[in-house]
Amino acid sequence: MTPDQEKAWLGRCLAIGHHDCDWMGSAPKEEAFRIAAHRKIYRAICKLMRHGEPIDVVTVALELKKQGSCIAPDYLTELTICLDGNKA
Repeated sequence: MTPDQEKAWLGRCLAIGHHDCDWMGSAPKEEAFRIAAHRKIYRAICKLMRHGEPIDVVTVALELKKQGSCIAPDYLTELTICLDGNKA
């Protein structure tokens, strides 16, 4: 995937949340994410999904923090803003 496609995919997942993630069955493989930070976000989303947790900026940020990641919550918010075609 291109970086913009990665951002769009992650942003969509963060925006629609857990209950509407049936389309996750057709999710790309982790290796499709070329940007390391995006792979970490993807892993956090997948882990939360497996445990039936909601998917949103707050829960993903908390999961990333538990994993020792220093990805800022602001970046997760930026991913959802990019869905509207706006640049943060």
